[in-house]
Amino acid sequence: MGHFLHLYQLYGDGPLGMEIFVLIVAFISLVSSVILVIPTALYRKFRYFWLDLPLIPLWVAAFVALFVWLRDADCKLFHGGDPATRTTTCREWRVAEILSGVLALYWLASFAMVCLFL
Repeated sequence: MGHFLHLYQLYGDGPLGMEIFVLIVAFISLVSSVILVIPTALYRKFRYFWLDLPLIPLWVAAFVALFVWLRDADCKLFHGGDPATRTTTCREWRVAEILSGVLALYWLASFAMVCLFL
């Protein structure tokens, strides 16, 4: 998403608010996973697994936002209609959309596995 923020700065196209939202969700996910590794590694207990729960709807919201925006977006408008960069940018947006969906499923699976094995 940082790449898309850079493109927004250069060309002024794309959904700035959604890009910032997805970056914030990614940052929260990264920080929470790094912080929660410490007590899990030290004590061998999954005490804080419930903190995965709020990340599931955040990633689902990011996926839905990307999906809806890409469905309505016209790839011809990216970068002023430059054909050389238009196709690549559309593919990159679709990869970001798929990745957000996979991450939502990852957090759901992480939460479900800990619930099953506790």
